[in-house]
Amino acid sequence: MLEAYFNSHGVEIEWTDEVLGKSYEEELVEDILSLMASFSARIYGKRSAENRRRQRAKAEAEAAK
Repeated sequence: MLEAYFNSHGVEIEWTDEVLGKSYEEELVEDILSLMASFSARIYGKRSAENRRRQRAKAEAEAAK
């Protein structure tokens, strides 16, 4: 649809996709950041689950009174 519009106005669409190779250091940094994000999410998820478990136990103890 856009291509027809541009062609009707004499505009030529030219696709350029330049991919530059990453250096070893750039790939290493990306990998380390990815690992850190993954482990952080796991740690925060465990902490959140523990907090929910404690709140549930507290609510059940108060309900039993």
